[in-house]
Amino acid sequence: MQLRIIIVIVVSLSIGKTYAQDSTEIFSQLKDNTSPFMDFKEVFYSSPSLKSYERNYSFSQLAASNLNNRQDLYVYQKGSGNNGYQIEADSYLKSNSSSTLWGKAYYRNEKQTRVNYNESNDYDLIYPYVMADTIGGDLLSETYFFSGGFTKQLESFQYGLYASYRGLQSYRDRDPRPKNISSDIDAVLSISKPIYKQYDIALDLKFRKYNQNNDLQFVSELGAPLVFHDAGLGVYNSLLAGNRTKAYYNGHAFGGQLNIAPNDRNGFITQIGYKQFEFYKLLSNIIFPIVEVTDNTFNVLIGYTKEDITQNFAIKLGAFHSKRSGLEAKFNNRDASVSIEKISEDIRYISEQKTLNLQAIYGRKAAKLDWYIQGNAKLSQQNQQYISPDRKFEYSNLLLGLNLRGIKTFQTTMLTAQLGIKKLQNLTGDYYWNDLNNQTGIYEMLTANYASLTASNFQLNGNIRLDYQFSNNLIFFVQSASSYTSYRNNYSGRQLIIATGFIF
Repeated sequence: MQLRIIIVIVVSLSIGKTYAQDSTEIFSQLKDNTSPFMDFKEVFYSSPSLKSYERNYSFSQLAASNLNNRQDLYVYQKGSGNNGYQIEADSYLKSNSSSTLWGKAYYRNEKQTRVNYNESNDYDLIYPYVMADTIGGDLLSETYFFSGGFTKQLESFQYGLYASYRGLQSYRDRDPRPKNISSDIDAVLSISKPIYKQYDIALDLKFRKYNQNNDLQFVSELGAPLVFHDAGLGVYNSLLAGNRTKAYYNGHAFGGQLNIAPNDRNGFITQIGYKQFEFYKLLSNIIFPIVEVTDNTFNVLIGYTKEDITQNFAIKLGAFHSKRSGLEAKFNNRDASVSIEKISEDIRYISEQKTLNLQAIYGRKAAKLDWYIQGNAKLSQQNQQYISPDRKFEYSNLLLGLNLRGIKTFQTTMLTAQLGIKKLQNLTGDYYWNDLNNQTGIYEMLTANYASLTASNFQLNGNIRLDYQFSNNLIFFVQSASSYTSYRNNYSGRQLIIATGFIF
């Protein structure tokens, strides 16, 4: 069973254009900033130099949230759920006709429950090369995030800059006791120019720097479990296992993206991007990296958007391909006088992910009632393999989704209701790790991960929200959202979100 409860307290502020005194105008701007159409087209103007076209009105928000999430079917390295709280602030400010500012900051304090075979931060970023043991347990963490960007018009060009910093520290107050600190810095430089009628072309240059100090300690006098360094699908070098409990990750990324988008939010959209992320992992007392990883990612998006005062329509088709390879070092320690020496290196682990995602949304707008219908079809595939010993893990899933949303306005009140369904169907799946004894913990971990990633399910979700106008520029809202997920193997999931706050 999965149980997830989120309690959110939100304060939202609109900055820039002043709200009119009339309720109709107030709710019109509120609907524009919070509509599903706004969320849908956000990726169209993700380039910093095109950000000024994203919204019609300035928007700022303060939020505090509490999260409780528990599930039985899960990937061991990510844990069975998480609970904690987050405080967040974000804003989008159209300061004048030639410049736009936006930013976001949050602090998150949470506990990941039942994390196993992973004592490192940022699993999705450094997988599968984590420090691991068979004990694990709940993992406490604190995350600090800051980001900001601006767009400036100079003659016929628009220049954009975006930068973010994420700091994460995680720890456990019982053995095994990790003390991990990671930092992640992103930066994007962008320039755009009108090219044909209402279209702009933008070029983004992307940079990233990542570091992590991974330190594991034991204080018990009764002994400690085996600590090893996963090289993929549960494989590890026995020479490096044992008491090597300090690791260091150093990574960087660079890439670029070409964007073509309409500056009046009516027309075709094209994005083509590439990014290469590389990192290496060092262990204490070994001067050579034990692995060097290269991850190449390609993304393509084509779309179309059309909006006017009575209706909205948008469609997008996105394709994503990522290939990760791990160059693993081989060591020789037969000569004690020189300690461990690297003698060769080979690519042993390969992971490939492919995604094709088609989404569309249509909405009708009126003075008293807006409604939207949104559909989604997503095909995803992942293949992992390790060479000598030969192991593999592969699957493909198809996700179909449909959402309906209605927004009804009264004299001083706005009511929003949403109903959605999702169907995830596993299409193919296969694994091979016959060299493992089926009584071992690693065998159990691999098969459990496979089961969680290939489980078909059906999900029903609903959302209701009430906005009430207290005064000219003050709105109070309450919101509740829930979902129920059913799996073929009698596993089910439940989610509940409760939110309240002010907009002014």
